[in-house]
Amino acid sequence: MLIRLAAALFLWAPTLAAQTKPLAIINGQVIDMRGDRPQRATLIIRSGRIERVASPSAALPGDVDTLDAGGAWIIPGLWDMHAHIWSRTLLFPMYVAHGITGVRDMGSSLPLWLAWRDSVSRGLVDGPHAIVSGVIVDGLSPFNNMHVQVKGVDEGRALVRDLKARGADFIKVYDRLSVDAYNGIIAAAKEAHIPVAGHIPPAVSAMEASRAGQRSIEHLTSLAASCSVAGTALARAASAKLDSVRDLDFSKDSTLRARVGAALGPYYEKARALPLDMCDVLRGMPAVARALRAGNTWITPTLVLGLSDLLDETRAEDSLRARLPSWAAAMTRVDRPNAASPPTRRQEQMLAMMRELRRAGVRMLIGSDAPNPGSVPGIGLHRELELFVKAGYTPYEALRIATRDAAEFAGVLDSIGTIQPGRLADLVVLDANPLVDIRNARRIRAVVLQGRVVKP
Repeated sequence: MLIRLAAALFLWAPTLAAQTKPLAIINGQVIDMRGDRPQRATLIIRSGRIERVASPSAALPGDVDTLDAGGAWIIPGLWDMHAHIWSRTLLFPMYVAHGITGVRDMGSSLPLWLAWRDSVSRGLVDGPHAIVSGVIVDGLSPFNNMHVQVKGVDEGRALVRDLKARGADFIKVYDRLSVDAYNGIIAAAKEAHIPVAGHIPPAVSAMEASRAGQRSIEHLTSLAASCSVAGTALARAASAKLDSVRDLDFSKDSTLRARVGAALGPYYEKARALPLDMCDVLRGMPAVARALRAGNTWITPTLVLGLSDLLDETRAEDSLRARLPSWAAAMTRVDRPNAASPPTRRQEQMLAMMRELRRAGVRMLIGSDAPNPGSVPGIGLHRELELFVKAGYTPYEALRIATRDAAEFAGVLDSIGTIQPGRLADLVVLDANPLVDIRNARRIRAVVLQGRVVKP
């Protein structure tokens, strides 16, 4: 369990009690995420939590604010489980406006996040709950302040202890770590009782990472190499190249990063970024999927990074992109998104891998990794929901993964993720039924954050 998040969720309600009157949401159709059948109900919210899920005809308490849902659908707040939030003032409103009431930040600034989280918990700022890593633990010289280099076992152990003491909720590992450093971090994290999530080094297979206890693996790209004989050979070659440049200082030579990227190209383009021989990958995929399920390792596939052009962009994406700094706006652009185009071989492979993971019962998380091609902060999560459905999940399954399952992964299902008495009142009111068409999850009428209507 993520103790810090659980404690914060427990303490939020007394703060909110002094700030808000009870709230009644009437005339709503509640999708409580304990089943896929909406029920007409009145929600009574007090001190930031759901007090009752009452019948539509139930008498309301006195001195209560009322939100008339007008027959609209109500779901729990969504979680973006792969986010990078570098600006509170710019990005908090973008996430909350899209019904995202929780994020797992996979690398930004730990001191900033701890301050932001405190402001949210005290009701001073409208923002999402957060699980944070603080930094990305990397094996090469850092090229920005989100990365910290770890070369060996002792450095890895020391960094794990430091991050845990400073307030990180988990350790984010990257795929350029040496095998020794990675294993040292895993061992130190077990001793410190802090989860590990992120990428895996080329020479570590997904099965090995799962057996070692890595809690989640980010992106589908790590899995293809683990399924394929050719991918395993490329991984060994990439690992040797990484070892040869581990002592280089990227801050002193601006060309080094490009040169190293070119040297690693055969691996990252053919194995990590797909496609390898599809038959080879799919033959190996069932064994990988079974190992992940047995090890209770969750996958955050970030489909939007490879399948975004299977969805047409809308004016909403353009308008949100215009609010971003130029560097972030440029990162989110895709070449000619066109849902009418047939999937490429790479995309067909990703969809086939998702079908196999679903068949094996591998637990999934939904994350946008914004800003990246096709993934604008906030709305990028909705594109990911839509791609999950395109990959074979039902709309209910996709929504459950982004709500109830995210809370289960974080160890706080007793506080968030479903609509029932005692849970925090993080809710999204939708103008149309998302179980009929997942795109209706974009049609947000109101967002309720800890019992307060923050997007009327």
